[in-house]
Amino acid sequence: MMACAGIFALLAIPVHQVEGTVSRVHWQTVVAVEQLKPVRHEEVAGNPPQNAYDVSCYDKTEQVCHEKTIDLGNGYAKVVQECEDQHQQYCSYTVDEWVIAQKYRLEGDDLSPRYAQPSLSSQQRLGTTEILLRVYFNVPGGEKVYTAAEREFSQFQIGSRWRLQLNALGGVIAVEPLP
Repeated sequence: MMACAGIFALLAIPVHQVEGTVSRVHWQTVVAVEQLKPVRHEEVAGNPPQNAYDVSCYDKTEQVCHEKTIDLGNGYAKVVQECEDQHQQYCSYTVDEWVIAQKYRLEGDDLSPRYAQPSLSSQQRLGTTEILLRVYFNVPGGEKVYTAAEREFSQFQIGSRWRLQLNALGGVIAVEPLP
């Protein structure tokens, strides 16, 4: 617990401020396209889903034992082992699932991120989207990189000046514009 608190302090608590100038920005977007495909599941405990096909199941019985303490009523107790049979069904089956068929990436060095617009077949759909927005600052002694949120990215005009809050490892954890 102490180690986790120490790591959190190193990464999340600002310990140093520096002024920097935006030297460049970069964005990357990813759009996943999913396709409905048969997926085989092997030896899954429990019942198969209703839309499963090519189903085969078997029952497995295991003896499970545990110790139990019995009070003898005379100030003593006796430990006994109780065992019982537990039955579990295991099934192998195939089910149609949406799986990622392809990912489309776009990248750019401006303040206008865009997402790919792939054409889809009747067996496909759009999946998750991802966006990574980076701002590069020139600071005394080098360069610092800040990962921006989508709502703030358009503020980082090239040449604008910012105050950067740095953690103990030198990572940027917060920024604010300078007048």
